[in-house]
Amino acid sequence: MLGAGGVGKSAMTMQFVSRQFPEDHDPTIEDGYKIRVRVDDEPANLDIVDTTGQAEFTALRNRYLSAGEGFIICYSITDRQSFDAVREFKQLIEEVGHTNDTPVVLVGNKSDLKQLRQVTKEEGLALAQEFSCPFFETSAAYRCYIDNAFHTLVQEIRRKEKEAVQTIKKKSKPKSGIWKRLKSPFQKKKDSLV
Repeated sequence: MLGAGGVGKSAMTMQFVSRQFPEDHDPTIEDGYKIRVRVDDEPANLDIVDTTGQAEFTALRNRYLSAGEGFIICYSITDRQSFDAVREFKQLIEEVGHTNDTPVVLVGNKSDLKQLRQVTKEEGLALAQEFSCPFFETSAAYRCYIDNAFHTLVQEIRRKEKEAVQTIKKKSKPKSGIWKRLKSPFQKKKDSLV
C-alpha cells in the first residue's frame, strides 16, 4: 500500500484483512499483514505492507518497494495533493524495482465523502489509463470496492507472471527453421552411412 499520509491506506487494509473500520487511528510507520484469500477460485497468500506516507521513512518504504510484486497506490478524493503525489509513488516503484512493468492498481479512497471531493473520477481514470493499470474509487468506511482492489491486484500479478513464463518459453524454444537446417547435414550423413 503506497500513498500520501491520511489517504486511508490503513483503513483499507484493515477492512480487507479484518472487515473492520478503525474509527480512530495512529499514523502508521509500518504494519504488515498476512492473509490467505481465494481469487478466481485459486488460493492466494498475501503479504500486505501498510507503509507510511511520511517522507522521513522513505528508506523503510524503499525496502518494501524492491521486494514487492505489486502495489496499490492510494490517494484521497478529498485531497488534491495526495492525488498529485501519485506520480511520485509510481516513479519510485519504477526506480527501485528497475522496471515500469510492476503491477499497480490505482485507488481513489474516501468516495463516501463526495461533498468534500477535490479530485474527479475522470481524473483518476485518466491517470490509471496513463499508467495502464486498473482503477477503483473506494470507501474504506463503507467497505466499497475494497476487496475488488486487492483481488484485482492479485489478478494483475498473476497475469504478469504468466506473461513472464510465456516469454521464457518462447526464448528457450529453438526456431524450427534454424533447427532443421542445423540438424539436416548430420541427418544426411547418418542416412548415407546406413
